[in-house]
Amino acid sequence: MAAQDSNNSPEGARNWLLWAAPLLSILAGWSTLQLGVLDAPASITLGIALWTALWWIFEAVPIPVASLLPLALLPLFGILEPKVVGEKYGHPLVLLLLGGFLLSKAMEKSGAHRRIALMMVNACPAGEKFLILGFMAATAFLSMWISNTATTLMMLPMA
Repeated sequence: MAAQDSNNSPEGARNWLLWAAPLLSILAGWSTLQLGVLDAPASITLGIALWTALWWIFEAVPIPVASLLPLALLPLFGILEPKVVGEKYGHPLVLLLLGGFLLSKAMEKSGAHRRIALMMVNACPAGEKFLILGFMAATAFLSMWISNTATTLMMLPMA
């Protein structure tokens, strides 16, 4: 009875998915290869993408660990060179998003998002339209000096 309870728990489901995702990915890649739908490199890439997506969606492992699967598996199977895969992880746009997320998380952790939102609520006259106008003005003001992506990420905790 105890074994049945552990399978119904979220941990049991995660442990099951830890092994099921790679098996489903292998099955999907093999099937597309056997049916002639994709060539070998594309089938392997499909399997890696499916494995990564399943681990991301169901959080069988921490998301950063799942994110590193392509970095390890694409060179391992000879799909791409390690340098090419590494360049994609270090692309300036990825680093921009990372910086924006870090800034947003820092604002949330310090409570600055609440303070700024409260100042905006107090500064705007009564009414939802003025509040939305205040958020739009603050976003436009921030966009003058930092990228639109970082501005959006900063404004998300306040919304």
